[in-house]
Amino acid sequence: MINSLKINLLSFIVSIVATSVIAQEYPKGYFMFPIKPGQVNYLSGSMGELRSSHFHAGIDIKTDQRTGLPVYAAADGYVSRIKVSSFGYGNVLYITHPNKLVTVYAHLEEFGEEIKKYVLQEQYRQKSFNIELLPAPDMFQVQKGQIIAKSGNSGSSGGPHLHFEIRDEKENVLHPLLFGFTEIKDNIPPVVQKVALTTFNPHSRINQQYGRFEYSLNIAGNKYSVPNTIEAFGQIGIEVMGYDKMNGTHNKYGISCIEVKVNNEEVYYHKLHSFSFAETKCINSHINYETYVNQKERFEKCYIDDCNRLSSYKRNIGDGKISIPDSGLHHVEIRVYDIFNNVSTIQLKIKGVKPVEKPVLTIPLKEGYRISENTLIMIYKSPASDSAQLMVNNQLHLLSPSYSANGYNVFLYDLRKGLPRLVKIQDRTEEFNFATIVPPKRDIIVKYEDLRIKFADTTLFDTLYLQLKTGKTPDGKKYFEVGSEHTPLFAPVEIHYYPTDLSDTLHYRAYFMSGSKPTFIGGNWEKDHFKFHSKFLGKFILEKDTIGPEVKYLGVKGNSVKFNIFDKNSDIDSFTATLNGNWILMNYDHKTKALWSEVPDNTTPLKGNFRLEVKDASGNITVFETVIP
Repeated sequence: MINSLKINLLSFIVSIVATSVIAQEYPKGYFMFPIKPGQVNYLSGSMGELRSSHFHAGIDIKTDQRTGLPVYAAADGYVSRIKVSSFGYGNVLYITHPNKLVTVYAHLEEFGEEIKKYVLQEQYRQKSFNIELLPAPDMFQVQKGQIIAKSGNSGSSGGPHLHFEIRDEKENVLHPLLFGFTEIKDNIPPVVQKVALTTFNPHSRINQQYGRFEYSLNIAGNKYSVPNTIEAFGQIGIEVMGYDKMNGTHNKYGISCIEVKVNNEEVYYHKLHSFSFAETKCINSHINYETYVNQKERFEKCYIDDCNRLSSYKRNIGDGKISIPDSGLHHVEIRVYDIFNNVSTIQLKIKGVKPVEKPVLTIPLKEGYRISENTLIMIYKSPASDSAQLMVNNQLHLLSPSYSANGYNVFLYDLRKGLPRLVKIQDRTEEFNFATIVPPKRDIIVKYEDLRIKFADTTLFDTLYLQLKTGKTPDGKKYFEVGSEHTPLFAPVEIHYYPTDLSDTLHYRAYFMSGSKPTFIGGNWEKDHFKFHSKFLGKFILEKDTIGPEVKYLGVKGNSVKFNIFDKNSDIDSFTATLNGNWILMNYDHKTKALWSEVPDNTTPLKGNFRLEVKDASGNITVFETVIP
């Protein structure tokens, strides 16, 4: 009895502590809404939304499609950080509060008057437009409700809005809508568009096939279902594509939480209410990255890859991968939540069915090969001989088809057994260009011809079966392929190229070849080789760039000289201007290509010899000079 009382008391204390921590982390009513407080507001972006290379931190608050709205301090505190940049958050303020939480206000048009004067003074002292400042706690103290800035569209913003975050003292972002703001209304459940099922090893099947398969859904309110029973066998995974809705807008938002149960047993749970910036790149493993590259659709995996570092999964229930035996009916329920706990459900029926050698398929097969997980999938038209020959370690191995259908043989080979150099089927030979196996969580340098590829211990999410290849473009330029653009990376790969046929190396830069036009990457020469970092794998080329930036003079308006600057083949790297030999601040907005001067004292007329120098990322410089009368 005494032990029971002790256990109950301990549970009660733990409960109180847990409740206290939650209350401290998300204090209701502590913060004021920073835009039009007390009025109904709308969002253009939500916390955790799936973006091109990261989870969206914080919320994007609409500002009536214009700039210049007052931005209010959400609580008492002091301005602890100020940053100005043409990219990222643009003009941004950070306020530290007595409870040690930090609020962030980004894409601002301009700061409050005192802060604005301080920033301008520091820009002139440091002779730089891009600047980051850490004021002392007693320098800019603010009160809750004080106007601290005007909303804007600076940095990498896609339109006028206020980006607003709440962070803890460790710089983890916390979901702002958990702090009890009544300005945002939402009683609409998430919308589910499609689900997909995928296999994980050569023995797995979905409707008698190996691979990944998407399903449309029947809809009845907030309840979704796949109309037919799905046959499956072995280890499989589920993916979901959808979005959230809120009252009064047509915007699409991110899903906050997904839960999967199989026969009423929870096998997967993910809730993105907080994350660190160090793990935001895990989005490339959280979604099906190959599908995103091919279809520009983001399916959230309801299973966890081996090296996915994201901390927002409930890992004690497993990795979400489902094992289906060869018999029995399995009921799958997927619950999709938004931050207001509005929920939509998806029902699947999966019947365990043993694989057969010659299934009847209604889906057409596509000839060729690809890699999925650890499996090499080869699909070829059925020859007279129902076998293939794989060359592994200079020996030919006879491989029988895993199954045959619709006039094709499907061969599944486990790459962990060794990397094949080629496959022979009758008179057809196909080279694979495998170089080596690159495991994750290790620093490895791979050497191939005139390439050295360095993988850091943080580069990969999973084992990479690295294929390397060089070739020529139609106009005779050399390119090199390092793996596939379908492979997600957590951190950039470092590539060293030792060319023997390039002259004037100063003006060569690396470009990523995907789509209709090469994308500038950059890089620099280091003695006898070229070095660059890439956040993608795929096909690369070195191109010569000797064309300087374009500088278009727009004249003097008010007390400011204005330009448009643009570079065709790379990016703008830097710019500097002088007036009568003295440095003058030039503000820059890369989205509009606008460049304009700002002087500390507007009462002094802008007159004299003006010189502007603009350099691109390839080192080319354009100089503009004029006399301002």
